[in-house]
Amino acid sequence: MPPLPPGCFCFPQALESLLALLPRPWLDRFQIAAFPAPISEGNFQRVLDFWKGRRIALVRQSASLVTYQAGSSSSSWIATALTTKGHPGPFSLLAELGADFLVVRQEPDPETFAWRGKHQGDPDPAETFRRMEAYRQEEESLPGVVNCGDVRWEDYDFVVTLDIPVPTRIVQRARSTLWAYFSIEAGGPLVEQSLLGPAAGYHLFLNHHFRRYRVRPPNRAHMLEFPFSFQSRRSWSALAAHLGIGGQPRSGVVADLPSAGEIPGPRDAGVHLMGVDNGRLDLAGLAALYGSKKYALRLDPRRRWGNWLVEVVQAGCLFLGRPDTLDNLSPLLPALAVRDYREARAVMARLDADPALFSTLHQLQSDITEHVAFRRPLADLTAHARRFFHS
Repeated sequence: MPPLPPGCFCFPQALESLLALLPRPWLDRFQIAAFPAPISEGNFQRVLDFWKGRRIALVRQSASLVTYQAGSSSSSWIATALTTKGHPGPFSLLAELGADFLVVRQEPDPETFAWRGKHQGDPDPAETFRRMEAYRQEEESLPGVVNCGDVRWEDYDFVVTLDIPVPTRIVQRARSTLWAYFSIEAGGPLVEQSLLGPAAGYHLFLNHHFRRYRVRPPNRAHMLEFPFSFQSRRSWSALAAHLGIGGQPRSGVVADLPSAGEIPGPRDAGVHLMGVDNGRLDLAGLAALYGSKKYALRLDPRRRWGNWLVEVVQAGCLFLGRPDTLDNLSPLLPALAVRDYREARAVMARLDADPALFSTLHQLQSDITEHVAFRRPLADLTAHARRFFHS
């Protein structure tokens, strides 16, 4: 890790439980200013080595609208990732761990309908469910969609699911397999249930968080601090190389669509507003956009989870934003915390005039994001897996 700039300091990960006593403003300050010691290269290589030769699966059900297309499993993780329907998702499970991607048909068991929780607040949930049913039937007609009962789950060492697509009755037959799941909706009913304990038959709940210090709320024994944007910078670099992106100097700013109201018009040349200056981008389009920009900016006053931060930082941008609007603000740095567009412009102008400072902040932000969004989650998962397989 490069030298820390003024306002930043080191605080050991092992002492993070002490931070639970801090007032919330102080704790939030630790989340952007304090740096846990990074995992050494030697220790992290041992983490990666643990998964060599182990079979892993990433699974979604046919009713799910997120991640990759059915029938996209191939020898290339990039080909699979490029079929995403929206969010890039945890593609480093594919890229770094060699996971298979499976789409399974909807089972009749009640627990496999957890995806409905996301739509309970819709104006007309019944109409939403009718549309989802039509989508499910269309999805299940595609090549590559399989029945849960036809998969030899016991052949997998580790299975990660999106919601609960594989019912308890089937999970419990594969006793030598480590089972983990995300809730598609970060704050939905499945999350509320999972805070108390894992879904029946499953071992680990992956909580979507990527905080530097995992306190208030702390994680229980069955919970892992594990982002849905489980993405390494090496994976983003490989994707860019595959698409022929890079090699040219970066310039300009990419801002997310919700920030539109915070950027006075007419916008400065070089500020690209997602969703306005382009249509809906697929992953190839996102990679090209992120790969061309020097900065990423979010100024919307409404709170968001913060997955976008991981994407733009791992793709090589320097992120600036409002810390009070992010549930997971760890990729941010004190020098990059801004309140409005005027302040953001001033910070970017200063960094353009001081390449050494830009380089320091860029490397720091990249390192901390790699830590919270990829290396530490994988190291923690590996610790659980070692105990599971050796018990």
